Amino acid sequence: MARRYDSRTTIFSPEGRLYQIEYAMEAISHAGTVLGVLAKDGIVLAAEKKVTGKLLDLSGVKEGGYGGSGEKIFLLNSNVVGGVAGITADANSLVNYARSAAQRHLFLYNEDIPVELLAQRLCDLKQGYTQYGGLRPFGVSLLYAGYDPNYQFQLYHSDPSGNYSGWKATCIGANNGTASSLLKQEYKDDITMEDAIGLVLRVMSKTMDSTTLGSEKLEFATMTLDPTTKQPKAKIYRPAEVDALLQQQGLGKKEDDAEMNHKRDVKRKRHGRSGLIISLSPVLHSTFQPGPDNSLVNLTTMSHGDHDMMDMDMDVPRKICKMNMLWNTQIENTCIVFRSWHVANTTQFVFSCFAIVLLGVFYEWLRVAQKKLDVKIAATLSAQGKGKGTVSGRASPEIDSEEAGLLTGSRVRKDRPGTPLPPWPRTSRALLYGLQVFLSFFLMLVFMTYNAYLILATVVGAAIGHYVFSPDMDIEAVLAGASGGNKGMACH
Repeated sequence: MARRYDSRTTIFSPEGRLYQIEYAMEAISHAGTVLGVLAKDGIVLAAEKKVTGKLLDLSGVKEGGYGGSGEKIFLLNSNVVGGVAGITADANSLVNYARSAAQRHLFLYNEDIPVELLAQRLCDLKQGYTQYGGLRPFGVSLLYAGYDPNYQFQLYHSDPSGNYSGWKATCIGANNGTASSLLKQEYKDDITMEDAIGLVLRVMSKTMDSTTLGSEKLEFATMTLDPTTKQPKAKIYRPAEVDALLQQQGLGKKEDDAEMNHKRDVKRKRHGRSGLIISLSPVLHSTFQPGPDNSLVNLTTMSHGDHDMMDMDMDVPRKICKMNMLWNTQIENTCIVFRSWHVANTTQFVFSCFAIVLLGVFYEWLRVAQKKLDVKIAATLSAQGKGKGTVSGRASPEIDSEEAGLLTGSRVRKDRPGTPLPPWPRTSRALLYGLQVFLSFFLMLVFMTYNAYLILATVVGAAIGHYVFSPDMDIEAVLAGASGGNKGMACH
């Protein structure tokens, strides 16, 4: 039904909705986060930007200037800084319009344009694009952080419908709900600039689709008063200043990140990747970053095009699990059975191999424990006079056929006489048997990683366990052709 009413912005649905405007707002909800906090002595703006490549030149970002490489925060006038979330081309058009409107006001009235008036001018333009046929709404939301002598510091937010409102602290873009909840909990009316900077960076670190903060993923700006001239002073931080600020707040990258990235690339080539993957290693290097625990985090983006979209890439952070269906000796980024068992370095791999050896030994102990339990149960029943052979009610004496056991692979004769077991001994045997089955299949999955070291650890564990817990042999039973129940983990 909605498809009948969303072809134009001038058509209302029966519910009174303009679907094209809602679609524009939905596009913004997938954009990078932009956060603004109003303090008693200034305003703080921070924005998440999408990394388009390590060759992007960020040196053009200037203090208090328009910024040659900024994509999220712009200086609209000497007293207003804007943060945008949405489509790049639409944002550039609105930024240019805002700058022209501010300069016209300065030319006519010889004063900086009031912050609310500038927001109102842009909203008039955006609202007009929702009323006329053949036009579409601007796919951009803006935060205006500014100062004027009448109302002091102000923070406004406008959306594609042309609506605007004033805020003490707000967030637009992806994860805005989470950020708003955090701001409600920690924001105070008398917050200072220093505390506001810390609050903004903490909220950004918890809401951004990345595990680490850095100048390549973050833009930062402040609006304060110059202590000498008492005039508004806008500062758009350079990349080096952003990194220094993050380090000061304890949220920056570790110093050895670059070295670790280099080592990872070298090891990737050393482990025999194909020529295609090696040739793409610069791309992989730019889309994978180390997490806080020195494990790799996937920052590969699903791009909708890089010529019009500014923030429509969605980062999906996750640990890398490299899987091989051939024999391999991979160490780093190996996931053993579960994604949570992620091996990030050689030390973790050694401990993982040791744990697998212990699991193999434990499995052999379970087999011996099963035998000892059977002997104990048999001795108890024999002492109670219940050891005489009786046919279990589950088997029919008339049937003389053999069936293969589901898990053991052994042949089971249905007419074999047995002694009915009481509930507790029967439950104990079943639990031990179930634990053996689980452990045997778990070790089988370890085998299926095709990792030579993990396979060797499994075999070594089984061999050690068999050597320790099976020191004797029933020679008469072996000569008679009986297996004596000596099945290993491979039988499961």
